[in-house]
Amino acid sequence: MKDLLYDELANEVIGILEKEQNLVFATSANNIVTARTMCFINDGVTIIFSTGEDSEKVRQVRQNPNVALVIGSLTIEATAELGGFPQKNAKFNEKNNLKYPWMAGAFPSDPDHPSGELVICKPSKMKLYKFIDGEAHWDVLYVNENKAVRV
Repeated sequence: MKDLLYDELANEVIGILEKEQNLVFATSANNIVTARTMCFINDGVTIIFSTGEDSEKVRQVRQNPNVALVIGSLTIEATAELGGFPQKNAKFNEKNNLKYPWMAGAFPSDPDHPSGELVICKPSKMKLYKFIDGEAHWDVLYVNENKAVRV
């Protein structure tokens, strides 16, 4: 195991999050695991997306907030929180509309009848697979500990 600079690896991961448009989001409830592809935005290493308020994702997060995400060779363990109506979060809407202009207006903007739900995923562990000098490695970011290592 080799210690890495936390900020360097965090910035590399943030670069991936900024560039990529889709991730796989896995949830679990009642011993059933479900995975699906989602569009997302990020705020640093925090991952945020919108979904229907009555979706299976929302029901499963309510039962079990421990989730997993995959973006290419980046795997993420996180805790998900429900963040309310997307149209009431200006920062989300601004970033989402910039990244996905074709999704603008996906949720009605009528303040008397909001819909949807934000899912906010706060990572605890992020692992980036790398092949360096003929050997496989994982660069691991322990977010809560501000620690980065290569294994």
